[in-house]
Amino acid sequence: AERRLLGDALASFDRATISTIHAFCQRVLTDHAFTGGRLLRQTRVDADAAFGAAFRTALRGRLARDDHDRLLLAEWLASGHTIDGLEQLLRKAARDAGHLDPPLDVAALVAAAAQARAALPALDHPALYERALKEAGVKTQSLPVAMRALGHLAQALQAASAPSADGDGREQDDDPRLAAARLLGALARGKPDERHKLCGYLATAARRNADFAPLLAALTALERTVIPLAAAVVQAFLPTVLTLLENRKLGAGEFDFDDMLRLVWQALEGPGGAELAALLRQRHRFAIIDEFQDTDDVQWRIFERLYLVASDPPDPGRGGGLTVVGDPKQAIYGFRGADVHTYLAARDEIVRRGGQRLALTENFRSSAALIEIHNQLFGPLASYFSDAAIEHAPVHAASDLEAVDDAGAALTPVHVFRLIDASRDEQGRALLGRVTAEIGRLLAGDGRALQLRRGATLRRLEARDIFVLTR
Repeated sequence: AERRLLGDALASFDRATISTIHAFCQRVLTDHAFTGGRLLRQTRVDADAAFGAAFRTALRGRLARDDHDRLLLAEWLASGHTIDGLEQLLRKAARDAGHLDPPLDVAALVAAAAQARAALPALDHPALYERALKEAGVKTQSLPVAMRALGHLAQALQAASAPSADGDGREQDDDPRLAAARLLGALARGKPDERHKLCGYLATAARRNADFAPLLAALTALERTVIPLAAAVVQAFLPTVLTLLENRKLGAGEFDFDDMLRLVWQALEGPGGAELAALLRQRHRFAIIDEFQDTDDVQWRIFERLYLVASDPPDPGRGGGLTVVGDPKQAIYGFRGADVHTYLAARDEIVRRGGQRLALTENFRSSAALIEIHNQLFGPLASYFSDAAIEHAPVHAASDLEAVDDAGAALTPVHVFRLIDASRDEQGRALLGRVTAEIGRLLAGDGRALQLRRGATLRRLEARDIFVLTR
């Protein structure tokens, strides 16, 4: 009976679906178009081209016509940015698919601006401020920065309080959103670091002259409510572009690479989600996801819904299940949207729902000496290298691999170098030179070259064996 089971398993192995998560989701969208509310005939499109088309349509139809959006767009351009730069900013924000903190609080910003205007009654006489700051202890060399920041601040506050005008140049009842847009644009044309320094100078002055306290309080409140112009632009424009983009693609039966994940998740969340989940579990009773530390939140939510939530409470007779394999210490794809904290949360959720956590503690790739020092470095010193939630369990060597010199003597597996006090550029050049010299030494034929020995097999290290890993 056991042999028959093994034979059946071996014979049916090729029936398994082996693919990337994106390819799996693309097949779901194609095979279950009705359930997902999609057209039967769908076309994959280039994400950047589709976004660019939606952006240009939004630019003509909304961003250049709505009073608030038009003013914010004008402030963006007046600050030295371009339309192409705006498209790139919005595309990056859409691709990152996160949220911006803090959001723009228009009411708080306008109120803080009014408080700052009230605290700056004498900006028409800047010499008075300069003399007062000097008398209050601000250093002479700091005064130009302080006065320049005060001047920019005064101009921004004046711009924010100026009356609005419609397309025909007629004054309108002021909209707080318009005042906020003018203020953010004007502040963007100044230097934020100078405003921050001004706060420090005013704090120094306020300790000697209480007259500066209201101005310091007003400027501090303003700094708490101001957000970068780019953040305000994304918050105002991106929803419009994304709504238009989604409607265009839905009507044309189009999707891009990143849509595959999002659309499957939306289908599972929609009216036919329970039916779709049941069909997919019936077709794929077991799922094994490798390199799970490089997943993201949407991918995890899809498989959580399929194998954990949708079967909650679990049916003992149903069979099947989810296995994820990953090592958070190897999570290196944050720049592509991977989130190691998603892995950590998924691992804990699987265990909470009755799953078993297994650790692979045998290493077949590395020498015992390298593994020993790795355990020392990433044990008691783990907090120096990574997040406290990423554990570093001891690993054991399951291989007889050794690194030796030409005489067969074992080599030290890890070298730690101390960089002397120097500038970043000087340190970079020194480190580059040291790495280059080390590679040359490892490959040299002077009796010190590195060789790899596994049992009776011995081979010399080659250039293709070397990796340089750096931040």
